[in-house]
Amino acid sequence: MKKKFVSACLSLVLLLSSFGSVVHASEKKVEDETTVNFTSDIIVESVKIGSVEVTTVSSAIETKDGSQTTINQTKDYTIYPEYIAEYGSVFTDSFDQSEIIFSNNNQDVYIDGIKEDVSAFDENVAIAPQNVAPANNYMLRSTGGSDRGGISSICHYYSTTARTSYAFGCYESMNYNWVGKGWGSGEPTGKNISKIGILNTNSDFQTARNDVIRFESDYNSYQTTLATVILAVVGEAVILPWFGPGGLVALGILSASETALVVYQFSEAEKALKRAYSSITFL
Repeated sequence: MKKKFVSACLSLVLLLSSFGSVVHASEKKVEDETTVNFTSDIIVESVKIGSVEVTTVSSAIETKDGSQTTINQTKDYTIYPEYIAEYGSVFTDSFDQSEIIFSNNNQDVYIDGIKEDVSAFDENVAIAPQNVAPANNYMLRSTGGSDRGGISSICHYYSTTARTSYAFGCYESMNYNWVGKGWGSGEPTGKNISKIGILNTNSDFQTARNDVIRFESDYNSYQTTLATVILAVVGEAVILPWFGPGGLVALGILSASETALVVYQFSEAEKALKRAYSSITFL
């Protein structure tokens, strides 16, 4: 079965304001294909500097105990001319391919050959999201700085008003199993790092700042994909806080290709987070 989900004109800071149409095509015997397409504004320092069109095609083939899915994703960035010098190298057009395998009756998930831990799924669906608070008590607090970026509970930075001194705070990873409360918020896990009083003349400053900005973009792409697929298939936002991506296919809520899209986008955001964390350690 082929399905196409379209979500148009979404802002990365107001991701869930609108969703587009769902198109169902003719059914195939063993292959399940899903396409998600959306366009998001690129927001930096509360200013729109351009947009990105993300098209992700997920093609799944059934196996004896699960499925094998190939993900093809294209990102087409349009950066306004006045921002190309600063951000042209941060947001570049790309094409990526990944393979996601669900095995052991959809209980195990492999991303490009690496097994992901989804053991906490049964526990997570049994607890109300409000009882699971992200461990973000260490996170830095902005004091009105004019330059800030990232996701505040996971990895972010902010500056003084004069933009001469910066503070960074970041966890090294996110919990794969728990999509969290409020539209797929990831739960930070692992070590955390904070850096305060970083000058913008620091030789590693720009790399760290750009990696945090890129993490924010990839994280928001994950949220958009999750919301687009769930709302299109289920028609209810209420389901989002309760299910991790790995469990959606096991419960039959989503098809393998739909679930693989969500898993893939989460994996991309997690990789971007790890890059940002690594960059900040050099400050």
